Amino acid sequence: MANRTVLLVDVNGSALKQARVTLEFEGLDVLEARDGEAGLEAARRNQPSLVVSAVGLPMRNGYDLCRAIADDPILAATRVLLT
Repeated sequence: MANRTVLLVDVNGSALKQARVTLEFEGLDVLEARDGEAGLEAARRNQPSLVVSAVGLPMRNGYDLCRAIADDPILAATRVLLT
């Protein structure tokens, strides 16, 4: 994985913190967003190699976020994991 950036999208602050600590320990760069719209903006700005998102999000749920990433020509190859 050349790009070692992971975007975490969740409203749960403790879940974000736990995931961040784990991923940073593995040497990955971690970004966070608290809702689906902010997640999409962060993905467009930073082009992470992986987006890990909760399904139940305000502004744009995880399924909509996944669809928007797949429909974006720049982000279409980005892997998305819904939790």
